[in-house]
Amino acid sequence: MQPTPIFPTNPLPHVRSQGDIMTAPSLPPRTSAGRRRFLHAASTLALAGGISPLARASGYPERPVRIIVAWSPGGTVDFVARTMAEQYSKLLDASFVVENRPGAAGVIGFSALAQAPANGYTYVIDNTALFLTMPATSAHLPFNPDRDFIAVAPVFETPVALVVSASLNVATLKDFIAMVKANPGKFNYGSGGAASTTHLQAAIFNEVAGIDIAHVPYKGGGDAMRAVMAGEVQMLITGAPTILSQASSGRIKVLAVSGHKRLAGLPLVPTFAEAGLPGYTVTNRYSLIAPSKLPKDIAAKMVDATQRVLADPVAQRLMASRGGVPVEAGSVDSGKPDLNAEQWKNILGKMRTGGAS
Repeated sequence: MQPTPIFPTNPLPHVRSQGDIMTAPSLPPRTSAGRRRFLHAASTLALAGGISPLARASGYPERPVRIIVAWSPGGTVDFVARTMAEQYSKLLDASFVVENRPGAAGVIGFSALAQAPANGYTYVIDNTALFLTMPATSAHLPFNPDRDFIAVAPVFETPVALVVSASLNVATLKDFIAMVKANPGKFNYGSGGAASTTHLQAAIFNEVAGIDIAHVPYKGGGDAMRAVMAGEVQMLITGAPTILSQASSGRIKVLAVSGHKRLAGLPLVPTFAEAGLPGYTVTNRYSLIAPSKLPKDIAAKMVDATQRVLADPVAQRLMASRGGVPVEAGSVDSGKPDLNAEQWKNILGKMRTGGAS
């Protein structure tokens, strides 16, 4: 028997906004009759092969849990956090509240996490590459990512896509690389800012492809996308969710995507390996992040809850709709980027010494 999906057809029908704070649905009724009806429904779902609420280990959680998003509402991270918050609320029979704390390239949101007690009532969901990029962009962070945070459970992974301006007379990645090599000093790429993930992704591409495209930083990824669409720069490498909404605009060409297989939303676009550059394997991984001293029993419970959510086929389809896939969480993470960590570190080191752009 197929498991009953824990995601409804509309995954967030009851999420409501309070200013910049997104809240998950209300808890089941607290009356004894309401509680009995809820528990009966849950046990029926379990017997039918569905996913029932988890028993509260050591009483956790006993009050609302906050998930901080260090960016404005509406983006990929916000989507993932709100989706996970609703499902954590159902599984753990508690309220998980998404709070948007944007600003300073993620520093404001992570500062709030650093100041929170390590008791399981405050998390961040974000790209674990920020553990490396934030120290590179600020010499005076109010926290130490390696010391102060741990990635409890990976949640969502997105490939990146290489796009070029539609005005370029190229049809394939090989064409583009050949054009750059034949015209040194004439090509630029955009990014969301110095030492941002979009900067590092393109710098790694430069190195793997053996080319030298100059970097032009913008104030954000949206500005960089508009620049490549307008022909101000010739190339951008960014997360697939950003590309999916622009691929049919006619103002960009998508030449390759990372990952082991093509994206469902871009079935005609080859992977980097298929396009002749198998050494380019960069992806973005988003995780549930907590203060580093989070008790192990709470961490284990959140790993288990995350696995249950992401095993659901409807959850997988929802993630795929944003150009990514759920990530299986086998254990508490190390607190550092899971994939391509050495590539990120190496390129940051070369940037500091002027050996990469």
